[in-house]
Amino acid sequence: QRSELEQLRRENAELRRQEAKYHNIFDNVVEGIYQTSSDGQYISVNRMLARIYGYSTPKDLIESVRNIERDLYVDPERRDEFIQRLETESTIADFESEVYRRDGKRIWISENARRVTSETGELLYYEGTVQDISLRKAAEQGLKDSEALYHSLVENISQNIFRKDIEGRFTFANTQFCRTLGRDLREIVDSTDYDFFPKALAEKYVRDDRQVLTTLQPLEATEVYQDSSGDRLYVHVIKTPLYAANGDVIGIQGIFHDVTKQKKTEEALAFERDLHQALMASSPDRIYYKNVDLKYIKLSRAFVRDLGYQYQEQALGKTDYDIFPKDKAEEYQKEDLKIINSGRPLINKEEKGSGGRRDNWALVTKFPIFNAKG
Repeated sequence: QRSELEQLRRENAELRRQEAKYHNIFDNVVEGIYQTSSDGQYISVNRMLARIYGYSTPKDLIESVRNIERDLYVDPERRDEFIQRLETESTIADFESEVYRRDGKRIWISENARRVTSETGELLYYEGTVQDISLRKAAEQGLKDSEALYHSLVENISQNIFRKDIEGRFTFANTQFCRTLGRDLREIVDSTDYDFFPKALAEKYVRDDRQVLTTLQPLEATEVYQDSSGDRLYVHVIKTPLYAANGDVIGIQGIFHDVTKQKKTEEALAFERDLHQALMASSPDRIYYKNVDLKYIKLSRAFVRDLGYQYQEQALGKTDYDIFPKDKAEEYQKEDLKIINSGRPLINKEEKGSGGRRDNWALVTKFPIFNAKG
């Protein structure tokens, strides 16, 4: 009998050690653990669950939350869905819900749960684990917001935007690029430049792409482009490497916009400039420009020579008083001021001693030059 009592003591001591070990694990795991009745009341919870929900002790949580559907879930119907799934599936995993903490703050949780039944199949309680996934949900929402802003920008911007993989296949094109190309996005994705452009242009685009992928440096250039109607356009292009989250290069991104009008304007201005330079260099007439302070800002080669200078720069910034006799300087500036004040030109005035040469006669024409503001 004494031996049996000793055995019983040892068994009870081992049982207490096992219970203590269980409770130690139960109370100190990083996940919340619970058992709930079918009518929505907590039977038991661990310390972590109480901490997740903002309560000081498991007892405080059990006594405060008398109806899980009403007191815990932001959307009470979420609890109904939770029960329905357990009734049909017996176990569920990663069931996400938004719930209230004790202080009223909303958090997101992920639950794993199962039905616990008797030997006869009668429901005894639900048990499961809870993780606070608020940080993850906030990151996911931030990513969604960022993607929404990005797509809103690229789909409404006037620039053409595209992306290609390292093999040169299109992986994305915005609405403007599709419109410029005259193709649907489904036709563009997985295609290459050779599917849309003449061979010479496609080869140039491919060379540029390879340069970006090789150097990992942005490429900015103005290049010829051919639209869906076959018209040749000038576009300003910026191509940059495209990186994956781990830092690997996965392709390129390109942004371009039509600068044909600007390019043609520049060409027209360059042509006009060339004509003007040819005129100033080759005309035998004495041609000059003065600013409103009546200082010389440009002179023809013939006028520079007649003034006795070797280079135009020798006359720039000077006034008539720096170059001509006082009486002539007064005469010239009086005419100039009249033209500036009236805005009317002086046409073919016969003048003796023009340009400081007292023995010659000349027909003099002067006219005002207006800027864009008039």
